[in-house]
Amino acid sequence: LTYILLCSFWSYEYCKRLTASNDDDATMTATKVLLCGGIAGIVTWASVFPLDVLKTRLQARTIELSPEHRPLVQPSAKPYTASSIQIAKEAYINEGLKAFYRGLGVCSVRAFIVNAVQVC
Repeated sequence: LTYILLCSFWSYEYCKRLTASNDDDATMTATKVLLCGGIAGIVTWASVFPLDVLKTRLQARTIELSPEHRPLVQPSAKPYTASSIQIAKEAYINEGLKAFYRGLGVCSVRAFIVNAVQVC
């Protein structure tokens, strides 16, 4: 949680400093605040997205191994309990680096809107 807050605040403040100007009117200042908040949301999600993917895959495997056996993922021939590192290796070998960022575009759109509104 501390990492997420640090990343969010750092990216917001850095963006504000990059866009700062003394001649801005109130409308321009508000627009820049919205823009910086949105960018901070995207940066934050991009930094934690691979971990979120691993968490989701780990949870999906747990459901696959549950007593009800209602798989959300394709069941493997020999189910086993894997660690996060094993799941990361498997995803990288089978799907490459893009496996850790699939869906980030849609998440970024949502993150931009939500975080832009939250800073106001």
